[in-house]
Amino acid sequence: MKLETLTDEQWSHVYAKRERVIAETVAPGPADRGRVEAGIVACYAHLGLGAPRVVWVDGPLSAVIAANLLKQGGQLWGQLWDQLGDQLWGQLGGQLGGQLRGQLWGQLRDQLRDQLWGQLRDQLRGQLWGQLGDQLRGQLRDQLGGQLRGQLGDQLGETSFEAWWLYWAHHWKTVNQFVPNKMTDEQSALLQAWIDAHSASVWVPYANIAIVADRHTRLTRDPEGRLHSEDGLPAWEWADGTAVYAHHGRRVEPWVVSGETGPERITLIDSEENIEVRRCAIERYGWGEYVTDAGWSPVAVDGCGELFDVPGETGQRVCVVENGTVERDGTRRKYGLLCRAHHRSPLEAVAASYGVSAEQYGSLERRT
Repeated sequence: MKLETLTDEQWSHVYAKRERVIAETVAPGPADRGRVEAGIVACYAHLGLGAPRVVWVDGPLSAVIAANLLKQGGQLWGQLWDQLGDQLWGQLGGQLGGQLRGQLWGQLRDQLRDQLWGQLRDQLRGQLWGQLGDQLRGQLRDQLGGQLRGQLGDQLGETSFEAWWLYWAHHWKTVNQFVPNKMTDEQSALLQAWIDAHSASVWVPYANIAIVADRHTRLTRDPEGRLHSEDGLPAWEWADGTAVYAHHGRRVEPWVVSGETGPERITLIDSEENIEVRRCAIERYGWGEYVTDAGWSPVAVDGCGELFDVPGETGQRVCVVENGTVERDGTRRKYGLLCRAHHRSPLEAVAASYGVSAEQYGSLERRT
């Protein structure tokens, strides 16, 4: 008989598990090296390989560069340090995930499958891989740059980003607690070893050696869980200098989040070709301050705010409004609401942001 639903207590366990995994993954600080190394040894043993020498480095960029240096040792070194990422990620990770899917998934009714998939797997995937792993891969490609990127491209492809892609492992581990026919002890041990091996950061596996990057030293996010920093520092950083600057989940150059103001910064913002990055820079500058310093003239003004055409963006307007909530310093923050050109007044733009007409919003008599 298939499991149709979970009790409230079991759902509470699912939610707690999800939040705990996210919290553990994003927390800065050194890795538990004993745990990581034991997990790596167990994974190698499953493939019939002896325990590798584990070499620790300070961050992802160092791991990629160290892997490239090992490959420069000629044919003997190439044979000795034969890369086995395909075996680990394919035979071990892929096959294990496939086995557990076939073994555990069939014990759940379709509706419960979808609920668990959405509440656990997809949430973890979005928070960990979508917001972290993918961002780091892109940053490393950019940070390597030019000729160096060409030389190290293979190492980047051979590097495991599973530390932020372990949603599948935690998903099956949680499902296993609820179904009557559990995974075998061997599968359970291997799954835990896989999680432990990836509990530090990125790593590059070879036949006799595994290069492992220690955990990050800093990671800051906005309330929605997206990489974000407002103090001019990286949103995500390692001791080796690997750094990701981000504004509400969008990876940007350091200058975007520096918080500097003035004519030179206005010029830099206006010359930015990427519309999304330009908007991030304006948000960091402050919409109210930016439209004043940049000399924008409003096309309409009323009690809700000021409406501007956005230069260089045909059909795009922004309504600069004042927050109804007073900040701790006694001021009211101004922010921008992007809207289309058919909005003729700040009232229309603000009303549209609430999904109501200008007449309906006006009758509510409430501040934004």
